[in-house]
Amino acid sequence: WIRCQSSDFFVLKEIFEDNEYRPILQWNLPPDARVIDLGGNIGLASLYFASALPASRIIVIEPDHSNCDSIARNCRGMIASGRLEIIEAFAAGFDGEAGIDRNARSWAFKMIDQPPAANNERIRSISIPTMLREFNIQTIDLLKCDIEGTESQLFANCQLWIGYVNHLIVETHAPYKTINLF
Repeated sequence: WIRCQSSDFFVLKEIFEDNEYRPILQWNLPPDARVIDLGGNIGLASLYFASALPASRIIVIEPDHSNCDSIARNCRGMIASGRLEIIEAFAAGFDGEAGIDRNARSWAFKMIDQPPAANNERIRSISIPTMLREFNIQTIDLLKCDIEGTESQLFANCQLWIGYVNHLIVETHAPYKTINLF
């Protein structure tokens, strides 16, 4: 399910034509891998992971309601079989709420701090430790992180949860760089 006049076509091209996630095919991931998809967009990465890992269980975190609706359409069979669960929230370094910046294409909505006000859209934010507790997760076989600049906050205190992760894919966004992960 691809929306016309959106960034969905670019995401489709990156994942399925440019093979952005092809390296996972060379990793020693179990077929029943536990996959966490942070910044799920419309669910195409989750579909790719599910096709490569046929018995995987996937949790997708996505803050935008319209994107979550697209995930539900694209991953309907996986949801029905219990293989995929959607959490409508920001993946963040803290639990609570945050605002959303929609000044970019639907693949690049960002979490922003803004004071609570009646007219501000507030969206749940969830930390990795909370996600691990809520879903009783002991191991994350594959963590995909594409959260539009919030990765610096997410990884700032990752010592609490990084030991649960076996494989990691991170798309960094300026000013954050890959070197900042170490």
